Amino acid sequence: MGIKRLLKSKSFDEYVIVSAVIISFLPFYLSIVFIPLSAIYIIAKQKTREIVFSDKSSILLIIFTVLTLVTGIVNENWFGAGCSIFCFSIIVIMQFSRTTMTTVLFEKLLNICCLLSAAATGSAITEKFVHVFFYENNSCYRCYAYFFNPNYMGTMLAISIIICAYKVITKSGSKFFFYSIATFDLIGVYLSGSMFVWIAIFIGVSVLLILHHEHHMLSLFLLLAGIMCIIIATTPEIVPRLRETTLTTDNRISIWKTSIHAIGDSPLFGKGFFTYFHIQPTIEGSYPTQHAHNLFIDSILSYGIIGSFVGILYFSSFFASVAKCHEKLKNNKISGFIIALSVAILVHSMIDLTLLWFQTGLLFAVILGGIGVEEKRLLRNSQK
Repeated sequence: MGIKRLLKSKSFDEYVIVSAVIISFLPFYLSIVFIPLSAIYIIAKQKTREIVFSDKSSILLIIFTVLTLVTGIVNENWFGAGCSIFCFSIIVIMQFSRTTMTTVLFEKLLNICCLLSAAATGSAITEKFVHVFFYENNSCYRCYAYFFNPNYMGTMLAISIIICAYKVITKSGSKFFFYSIATFDLIGVYLSGSMFVWIAIFIGVSVLLILHHEHHMLSLFLLLAGIMCIIIATTPEIVPRLRETTLTTDNRISIWKTSIHAIGDSPLFGKGFFTYFHIQPTIEGSYPTQHAHNLFIDSILSYGIIGSFVGILYFSSFFASVAKCHEKLKNNKISGFIIALSVAILVHSMIDLTLLWFQTGLLFAVILGGIGVEEKRLLRNSQK
């Protein structure tokens, strides 16, 4: 197949989506290159551009991008201004996935996630061995493989574990394989030292089981979770980071207080993406980090009341479609999975914003695009 023909083919569109998932599990600088190039490819093609921007909510995406870009530039928040472009690009990829996705492709993408997550865990285990044998005082060392930050790795593995639960519950493959991947990835989560990501996993799997009415499995899962809590409570030394809980909590409270106080400087429009990162050096005694570690606080701080309202409208439109698919369709396993994963991510976002990153944001966007499978099915049913 010639290059021009390949670029016009549906198979190449699917190749772009598969590449997005693979690259999200590779070193982060590859995602930095891939995201804008993919968005340019999508927008440059008239057919895909018209489809992606045919949804009425796309005007909200454009408004949000312009608002955050302008506020970033006006406030000389150049990093935030650049992130506006990346956010726009990721949503474009999500919309593209939404229009291109098929059931076979979606299931294939989830299988790829599971395989690549195992590779990430293997890298983390190797990293831990290196620190055990070559470094001293490594008991609290947090592995991050090639994800730049341990919390990002923890989030990627959490998504994979919830995928494994989805695969087992919906009988979409070998139970032994997905149980094995999930168990292996739990080792990676443990090595990442991400504490709250365990809550995200617990909530994501629980919501999945509830939506699929798997009450016996839910009871067993709750029992296992309870046993683990008892083991940790009686032998806290197996989780070295527990001794840092008080310090971590104090840091979070400090970040929230600083952020809430800073909202008053620009309550309507904020100062662009990563406003906390932009203003923190100017605030004496503030804790150095990238964001406010809370979705609602960081949104008002970075995008202001108006920008946050536009963002809420956009995602409300998207999740209204997800809810409609789940309500109207009998075979609604994809929308159920998206709901469960989104609830887990939302709860996790109350304490950390790991989706504000190239790899995690890209993977989540492609998965959200899976709703396109059920949207097309719902449309066909309405036309009969």
